Amino acid sequence: MRIGYVGRGNAPRAASLESGRCDSVQATSLSALMAMVGPGDVVVVRNLAVLGSTAASSAKAVVQIGNAGAELVALDEGIDTELDGVSLFAHAAAFAAVNPAKGRKAQGPKDKGGRPKADTTALERAAQMRAQGSTVEEACGVCGVKRSTLYRFMKEAAADT
Repeated sequence: MRIGYVGRGNAPRAASLESGRCDSVQATSLSALMAMVGPGDVVVVRNLAVLGSTAASSAKAVVQIGNAGAELVALDEGIDTELDGVSLFAHAAAFAAVNPAKGRKAQGPKDKGGRPKADTTALERAAQMRAQGSTVEEACGVCGVKRSTLYRFMKEAAADT
């Protein structure tokens, strides 16, 4: 059975799936759709964004469809697992495993992640301007550093001497 899915509350968009030759079109929640889908069924969507609010949630929905033994057709993206085989489901499973909430991973042995370090050359120039009589605002504006960062840099420099 070919089941069109337009997402919860999107019944007016059902006409957008006419080219998908659907036996029925569902405007329900994804969990309600998944309760209906079984082996041999084909889920037809206009685009993958209908399946989730983020790329990861869309990928997880694609994996759910594959695990149910169903096929997936995404009209806008030109995806048709009836023709393409299992490769989309394997890629979606890997993509769904990504957890963006964990943030950026460290890139190298010295990189601990977090904010980038301030430009020490600009801080040294701003401290030099300050020592020559410029105001903190002038030095920070010219060198492109934040006032609190300059104060912290000058405090650490004074402690080192």
